[in-house]
Amino acid sequence: MVKVLEHFNMEKALYYGKHGGFVNILQETIERVYMVTYPPHSKTSKEPQISFFGIDFSQNREASLLIKRINSRKNFPYKRLIVDIGANDGLLSSNSFNFIQWGWSAVLVEPQITQIQMAKVNTFRYVDPYNDKSQNVSFVKAVVGPKNGIETFVMTSKSFFSESHIYDPDERLTKKDITIQVQSYTVGELAKMNNIPKYFGILSIDAEGSSYKILKQWIKLGYRPAYIICETIHEKPLETYYKAMEAKGYRIMSEIGWNVIFEYQSHVNDDENEF
Repeated sequence: MVKVLEHFNMEKALYYGKHGGFVNILQETIERVYMVTYPPHSKTSKEPQISFFGIDFSQNREASLLIKRINSRKNFPYKRLIVDIGANDGLLSSNSFNFIQWGWSAVLVEPQITQIQMAKVNTFRYVDPYNDKSQNVSFVKAVVGPKNGIETFVMTSKSFFSESHIYDPDERLTKKDITIQVQSYTVGELAKMNNIPKYFGILSIDAEGSSYKILKQWIKLGYRPAYIICETIHEKPLETYYKAMEAKGYRIMSEIGWNVIFEYQSHVNDDENEF
């Protein structure tokens, strides 16, 4: 631990993964600490029960909130998969990082090449460490939009690039903003590419003004994730947004930070409830 701290650099910790950054600090400190419980919980094993410490990396503890809720349910008939649209570096304020640590499969969608590369570095140690094909994590360098093709994307340095977004013709760019051309996929194409089932665990959308449009695609195509985390800071009017989700069988489980968490409760007649 002393050797690691001697080489610790805050800037590198924020921007680089296992080879010199925060993930390396995490792995060499917190992940070396564990608790041993005697006697073992299993009657068939003489080995002690070992528990490890961890850190919730989601922005407002969404990961902890959801895993507690899921573990409290008697039945969870959903594929343990999280689809993270706007994944950024896959670590800071990430809704998917902890679930990948906990063995869930994931689809991380992010158009910025530096961010998607960092996401790969930040998560690779936790993906199926025993190589038994029980977990799959895929990375999609793209945005989710209304059509398959090319979109103009605005890269901004605000909040460590987390506020970068699809270009809106009505917006005024600053001198620090950079526009690039990126691949765009519809929800249908993204789901087909990654074999995403209709019923899966968590959908997380952080698309800086496009979240509601993306969510509508998922719902109209008949996808019903158990939980949806959706950023609402750029979405208005929220009341209409919430009523539309309620009509599709969702309730608001929590409003936390800039995010709202929806929980799917029941099937409804989609023909009678236009979204």
